[in-house]
Amino acid sequence: MRSRTIRQNRVRELRRRRLMTQEQLARRARISLRTVQSVEKGLTCRRDTIRKLLRGLGIPFEDWQAVFLPTSPATSEALTRLDRPILVPTPRDPWQDLGMGQENLLDSNP
Repeated sequence: MRSRTIRQNRVRELRRRRLMTQEQLARRARISLRTVQSVEKGLTCRRDTIRKLLRGLGIPFEDWQAVFLPTSPATSEALTRLDRPILVPTPRDPWQDLGMGQENLLDSNP
């Protein structure tokens, strides 16, 4: 059995700063709730899980060391970038992709 070492990270802090629940982060990152809970406790995880968590938090992968390693002078620039707001896409009207708005569909006569 693989040993599960404790690893300091800032996932909980960043999730709370973004006003997200663990369930919301799990859904956005497409991982299980249990995985989010384990990572927040400091248990190790795979690189793919780190990538998914960062995507769920809206953080670029190149800033992973600022989230999963203790703070050092080398990561201070990355830490300041973590405080920027997340850009969440707004829902699009599927009819607009076809070149017609939904209001045009309602007005048309058969």
